[in-house]
This record gives sequence, structure tokens and C-alpha cells, in this order.
Amino acid sequence: MDLKKPEGIAVIKRLAKSADVIVEPFRPGVMERLGLGPDELLKENPRLIYARLTGFGQTGPYANMAGHDIDYIAISGMLGVRCFVCFLCFCFCLLGSRAGHRSRG
Repeated sequence: MDLKKPEGIAVIKRLAKSADVIVEPFRPGVMERLGLGPDELLKENPRLIYARLTGFGQTGPYANMAGHDIDYIAISGMLGVRCFVCFLCFCFCLLGSRAGHRSRG
């Protein structure tokens, strides 16, 4: 779905009228700028569950940052781990994360 085109936005609005749930993964404000925010879509479908899946939430110092696996690992301090066992755990986490991304297409 190309949300940069009016046709794509129209399709989302049409689907949202009969949808149970919408999950959007964008930074705060993106869906509102497209006219697809919860206020807009809930007018047509008040039973719609509108969920936001963002890396760092809707508010706070990191809210407008894109969230990626490496960002979370860096902020958590795992990139600075010097312990060999912890380093192995970190490597397996990265490997599992990359395998998961590939298996989802």
C-alpha cells in the first residue's frame, strides 16, 4: 500500500470502516498527517481498536527516533559488555533477530 498516494490512503480508510484492529508502526504524527490518525478513523468506525507500535513510545526524548534492534541494544548498554558469556548471549540475540526478519519476508 503506497500511503504517499491518495489512492492508498483511500484504501486504508475504506478497510478501516470494517476492521476490528489497526496497528501502525510509524513515528508520532505520521498517521495524523496522512489523515489516518485515530481521531479520523474512529469517526467512521467507533469500535475500531487503534494500536500504535513505536520503538520509543509517543512521548519522551526518543519519541521521534526510529527504533531498530541495534538502537535498543546500544541504549541498554549491551554493546559495551566486556564479559565473554554476555557477549555470546548478545551474538545469539542478534542472530535470532536477523533470522526472524528474514523469515518474515
